[in-house]
Amino acid sequence: MPLSIILIDDHPITRKGIRDMLNEHPECRIVAESGNGAEVFNLLDRHNPDILVMDIEMPGADGLSVLARIRSENRPVKAILLTMYDQDVIVRKALHLGAAGYVLKESAVDDILNAVLTVGKGKSYLSPSLGMVMVKPHVGLTNKEEQILRCIATGMTSAAMAAELYLSEKTIESHRRNICKKLGLEGKNALLAYAMSNKDTILRGNP
Repeated sequence: MPLSIILIDDHPITRKGIRDMLNEHPECRIVAESGNGAEVFNLLDRHNPDILVMDIEMPGADGLSVLARIRSENRPVKAILLTMYDQDVIVRKALHLGAAGYVLKESAVDDILNAVLTVGKGKSYLSPSLGMVMVKPHVGLTNKEEQILRCIATGMTSAAMAAELYLSEKTIESHRRNICKKLGLEGKNALLAYAMSNKDTILRGNP
């Protein structure tokens, strides 16, 4: 069954391009669209989609405030932000608010389909170019935390890491919290998104 998608963007040409691209793929189906952020929750209530793709800057309501309400109401929809902003602080804010994907408009043609399919599988997605924005020195990480960060970058779960490193899952989770604190990451998806976006750098062991 195709992923059901609501698309919110106040630029008609951009919206049409994304709609046509996604509707051409057999695993995607746009069920509703709008150019006004104020209509988001009416459309969510009406269509109950799998994925919400929306711009950050919209009339009616901005994307970050929509994310905050989705989070506060514990709605199951997975949100992908489509934006021109690549500033570190905005990316981190979006991840903190629960964004499952963050796609730059300059690379939307290449990234949006990958983002939707990736998020549809329960994973996080950031435009590859955001890796350079998210990279920061891992100052202060212990050797064990660096090891765990490398494990996360390879896609290992906490249970797998616990078995591999002969630690309890509780200890792994404690290390994960410490890594997030030291790197200034917030939100349940932030550490995984960071690790995957900077995978090559992390695995080279020269962050």
